[in-house]
Amino acid sequence: MQEVRNMCLNMKMRFFTILSFVFIATVAFGKTKSFRIYSTMGALHVKINGIQQTVENEEVKFHTHFPQLDTIYWMGVEGTKDQGYVLCNFKPDSIYVFFQNCCGSVDITKLSLYEQLSKIPSPDESQEAYDQYLAAQQLILQDSPEITLRIRNSSDQDTIYGMYIDEACFPTFSRMTKKGWNMGSPQKCFYWNNISSFIFFTSTSNYGLSANKVGEIQDIYPSEKDTILQQVDLRIFDDEKVTITYDARRDTIQVQRFAKKQPAAIHHNKCGC
Repeated sequence: MQEVRNMCLNMKMRFFTILSFVFIATVAFGKTKSFRIYSTMGALHVKINGIQQTVENEEVKFHTHFPQLDTIYWMGVEGTKDQGYVLCNFKPDSIYVFFQNCCGSVDITKLSLYEQLSKIPSPDESQEAYDQYLAAQQLILQDSPEITLRIRNSSDQDTIYGMYIDEACFPTFSRMTKKGWNMGSPQKCFYWNNISSFIFFTSTSNYGLSANKVGEIQDIYPSEKDTILQQVDLRIFDDEKVTITYDARRDTIQVQRFAKKQPAAIHHNKCGC
């Protein structure tokens, strides 16, 4: 009889141990960091951090990798094909908005900033009023991250360039050296959206003849014969510092953000996966 009692006691202890473990795991899972986002431009088919959703006019919750970077894939209409990806630094417990900006482009911003747009007076039909409206919009929406491009595992004989390109500007690029290229904040000649593209390419052209005093080549496009090595598109909130490093030996890109004491990194292979 005593053995049976001991067996029942042991079973109860095991049950409570398992129950406690489940409770602790549930509480820990409940603390998963997340953000919310909605669309003001109809249904958008996206895959954020591996989770595929259709985002419309109601907020959808997504897990964030914060303090690491998050990945957005734009999906096809049927949600079966990746159309491109953007790296973002979404913050926990924040709300963001997909909205349509210049020329039908998709922009992303914080809800608090988006709400400020409604306070801008609507322009009349004059070009001057419209320009003032765009300037006020850009002042509210445009973040100013500090971008540095670097290269790793390359030789002095390599002719690898780093380039920033925006839909409304001529590209700006520079030959990459071990020193790196601190290009500062991406310039917007005409505010298109806050998504910026950075490309590493190799060339046999002597672009050095067109470089300015700090080694930057502006107001010209690279040759169609140049070879693109890697590209990454970023949407960086809150004016953070970001370093983009191309590894010539591995043909990979590493993106690091330095908002906190410890940087977060994400690696990409040739296809950007």
